[in-house]
Amino acid sequence: MRFVIGAIAIIVIAVVAFYTVDLDVNDSGALPSIESSVEVDPGELPDYDVVKTKDGRAPTVSGDIDVEGGRIPDVDVDVVDVEVGSEDVKIEVPDVDVEMKEKTIEVPSVDVDLPEDQ
Repeated sequence: MRFVIGAIAIIVIAVVAFYTVDLDVNDSGALPSIESSVEVDPGELPDYDVVKTKDGRAPTVSGDIDVEGGRIPDVDVDVVDVEVGSEDVKIEVPDVDVEMKEKTIEVPSVDVDLPEDQ
């Protein structure tokens, strides 16, 4: 019985959430432009060099249960240097004044009566 009540509560909450959210997209966004000395096409990572400095080896297994740990190779990776900062720029932003007023609206309600313990 608790499962049924819980399922009904979840369905009611989902329905209320679906019908109370109103989302309108008026404009599309854009990613910031980035200046870089590295030539990279949009959506691609820059090239980087990986140099293996030491060989790896698989674990040694003796019999059915004796295992000696292996070793992954050591590597040196040279990657691009990324510096992140900020700067002040002037942009146009809307100046909006919002007037709040009280209004009565109908909202859903849920009453749950649990069965009495016997």
